[in-house]
Amino acid sequence: PGGLAVRAHLTCTFAASKPGLHTGAGCVHAGEVRVVDLGAALPADIAREAKVVLSAYHPPARRRVDAHKGDAGRVLVVAGSPGRTGAALLAARGAHRGGAGLVTIASRVASSLDLRVVETMTVVVADDAFAVAPSLMASLESADAVAVGPGLGLDDHAAAALDATFRHARGPVVVDADGLTLLARGRAATGRSRCVLTPHPLELARLLGYEGADASVRVQADRLGAAREVARRHGATVVLKGAGTIVAFPAGRCAVMPYADPALGVAGAALAHLGRSDEAREEGRRFLALVEREWSGERPGGPEGYGEWLLHSTPLPDPRDLEHLRLGLRGAGLPV
Repeated sequence: PGGLAVRAHLTCTFAASKPGLHTGAGCVHAGEVRVVDLGAALPADIAREAKVVLSAYHPPARRRVDAHKGDAGRVLVVAGSPGRTGAALLAARGAHRGGAGLVTIASRVASSLDLRVVETMTVVVADDAFAVAPSLMASLESADAVAVGPGLGLDDHAAAALDATFRHARGPVVVDADGLTLLARGRAATGRSRCVLTPHPLELARLLGYEGADASVRVQADRLGAAREVARRHGATVVLKGAGTIVAFPAGRCAVMPYADPALGVAGAALAHLGRSDEAREEGRRFLALVEREWSGERPGGPEGYGEWLLHSTPLPDPRDLEHLRLGLRGAGLPV
């Protein structure tokens, strides 16, 4: 803080790439990064740390010709509250676009969603906070993966839904948005080893107990360290959003996804990708593979502007979608 930093067009780094060059402000200042080989093997401990920078993209496996929707996985989205139904819809549509065979939204406002969904199913969650768990039980136990938190609310009903999810889901649970705030306030505890938290810097700051106007700045100053600490405290995998997404595991292992796309810096971008982290194909049921598919707002090594068309989940062509596609192709250097 208070020092000077060069905004380079090209950064040459020796022996191995460094995490700070690929995340947060480092992405802005480093420019193109090239690793210069020194002609000597790195010590084993340093070599392990050097592998922290990696690509997270795993192309979806091809389905068998005789596959049916049940083979592609069942995703449950526990989300939505009065006045906040859009978040649930975005997460569900993200799951569909990620390839899930069956997607269900469980919400206390399910009746208001019925006219806005097509292939997505809905389940009504009881209005009474004490009846939330019983009304969710069957859906949680039948889902291969669960996303919880978008537009969920911060009241007793929302806390009960989050707690029930942690207690009864049999597959991996991805927690986002209001679910993270409830965790930060101590309204629920993960208590599970197959849980993924997907905060942006301010949400991570809340999970760390940081307060004040500079809370997110403190996180951005040490993105790897902050993500590792939250992963340790909650016994969960943490996916810290932002340019150069950080994935931190409870045991301390960490990875940097060296991608960034400013087109995804809009409300709802992470929710549109949230369903992808819940993708429950056969190969996705291995937890590490499932975590590494969480891009959290970054493109999977594709061309500039890739994320722009992923944001819009309208099932029918829309003039705005065509415009975003045109921008993406232009960003990739293709003639349009």
